[in-house]
Amino acid sequence: MDAVFIGNFVNDVIVITKDGRETSSVATGGSVTYGSLAASTYGVTPRVISIVGSDFPPEFLARLKDEHKIDVTSGIRTCDGKTTSYRLHYDEAGKRTLKLEEKGHEITIADVEGSIGTPDALFFVPVAAEFDDQFVLDAMTLLASRAKSSPPHASSSSHRTPVVGLDVQGFLRTFEGKRVLTRDREVMLHKLKVLGSVAASAGAFVILKTEHGEAEAILGPMDPASCAKELRTRFGFSIVSVTMGGLGGYLSSEATGEVYVPTFTPRTVTDETGCGDTFLAGLVLELLHQAQEAKCTIAGLSGDGVLYAAKMGSAAASFCVESLGPSGFQSRDRVAERVRDGTPTQEPARPSSVTVYKPRK
Repeated sequence: MDAVFIGNFVNDVIVITKDGRETSSVATGGSVTYGSLAASTYGVTPRVISIVGSDFPPEFLARLKDEHKIDVTSGIRTCDGKTTSYRLHYDEAGKRTLKLEEKGHEITIADVEGSIGTPDALFFVPVAAEFDDQFVLDAMTLLASRAKSSPPHASSSSHRTPVVGLDVQGFLRTFEGKRVLTRDREVMLHKLKVLGSVAASAGAFVILKTEHGEAEAILGPMDPASCAKELRTRFGFSIVSVTMGGLGGYLSSEATGEVYVPTFTPRTVTDETGCGDTFLAGLVLELLHQAQEAKCTIAGLSGDGVLYAAKMGSAAASFCVESLGPSGFQSRDRVAERVRDGTPTQEPARPSSVTVYKPRK
């Protein structure tokens, strides 16, 4: 199974306030870091397409390549200037505040044409507006045209275009100096319309992940299950996941309707950075794993199968919070063990205005 992650690496400064004390550390981050590492430990061969500055540590790329078997040779380009950089501050309540230190470099279609290949899974995960919604559409149009002229690749006979994973946060962010702001609602509605059109124009199975607060910034006040349903049915995404941090989240799909996805209690909570990236990677890759096992498309999976994949993503993220920085990732077997034996959160009370999937007993 081949997975490609497109987005810029980030030099993160992580500041955590706990029990009145403030600690700081520096780590290489970005969605491509967390997603590719999660995929690697899952048993997948990940590739990364990214542009870094001359200040980016080459030893980190060497470690990704040598220790984790992540392909960082064909898709990484080094430019003059600095790498994307954020300062992430977590307060006593776990609330995160972002400050942009360096914006980094733009990624264009020319940067991906020769290295994108024909992956099984493709994750578009920008962190600082290094590409936009039109880039996603153009990249998928490129892949769709290649798929029409070539037979299905041997490793995946169930589909010819990749399953696409999208995280709203990278498209929602805009900047005013070092301040990280949220785009206007109308701008985001247009971007979601373009991103949702990928399913129709490229014949792709598109999975969208967003936090509840992000979804409300776009749709207005709405419970998380209704947010998931509205985003899926209004914009045409195949699956939408709306997360609520440690409280779990809701997933919407044709197979499940709207269903609660629990989180699983970690041994400790050290650093929540990268949880959403790990969840998205786990969800997408488990869907692909199940489809290959069942010899069907992801669209052909049962509601039980889709829900299990979401639980696998959630359990994978629960390991991520136990360690500082991009570490703590676990194999698919260990993640499945936590789904089976771990302690899940309980669904909070919510309005009953959506059709809820009830797993088979």
